[in-house]
Amino acid sequence: MKDQNKTKQQLIEELSKLRKQNAGLERLSNEQKIEEEKYRSLVESTDDSVYVVDKGLRYTYMNKQNLSRLGLPINKVIGKIYGEFHTKEGTAKFKKRINNVFITCRSKTHEYI
Repeated sequence: MKDQNKTKQQLIEELSKLRKQNAGLERLSNEQKIEEEKYRSLVESTDDSVYVVDKGLRYTYMNKQNLSRLGLPINKVIGKIYGEFHTKEGTAKFKKRINNVFITCRSKTHEYI
């Protein structure tokens, strides 16, 4: 039914329903922000190197520990390709592992020795 054909009461009820839905979405958004901040805090406080790359092997995130290991500021890393910091052989191995991550949608942990 078009809004112009609804009664005043129907419009009021619909508005009330939409306000409740909006309040629920705002609550979920706030909860998500809190969880994201907890995760970010955990990742930033670990002694491990943590980073995220996209399908093109471009860095989209890197924690402070990894930046420190590379000796670079974040603006010199984000958007750069993995191979710019690693050997061709290492990049080929990494690409194979990362492609598997994108296919399976499961994260992987790899320990460098």
